[in-house]
Amino acid sequence: TTEIYTLSLHDALPISDHFAATATVKDDALEDQFLRCFHDKRTGKRRYQVYVTLAYKSDTWREPFQANFGTPLQTAPTKSALRQSDCKDRRKIGGCVRIEHVVFEVPEAEFRRIAEAAPADIEAKTWDFRLKTKDGKDYADQLPYAEFAGLARAMAAHKPVAMR
Repeated sequence: TTEIYTLSLHDALPISDHFAATATVKDDALEDQFLRCFHDKRTGKRRYQVYVTLAYKSDTWREPFQANFGTPLQTAPTKSALRQSDCKDRRKIGGCVRIEHVVFEVPEAEFRRIAEAAPADIEAKTWDFRLKTKDGKDYADQLPYAEFAGLARAMAAHKPVAMR
């Protein structure tokens, strides 16, 4: 399932309301680039994770191994979720088309720091992260604070399905 967030300066809702309204809470695996939360129904503990899809053309894999993020600066190991490669047009396009899906954990304190930021910050700021790679071609990106706030609100409203 692909969720596409389209934001407009003319939207009536604040951005965090948009993310809260469009966040999907599911008890199954998802495939896309997004911020997600796992909720352990037995313990109530929640784990927050960033899921990143890297697509590039190269003869070698980038192999992200670490994420750098937050204030103060923190690091987390990345885990490979999926790797795909298409080399059929390698000579024509100058390399294989490679797609790597990786995830990394965001500590709850860091998640809360962003999700509970001042309303003006939630609407305007982004959370930066960098993936360090074995091939030296690091990947930098960001997520809007509003996505953290929206996920926190969606999870607060979520009623887990009872276990059998």
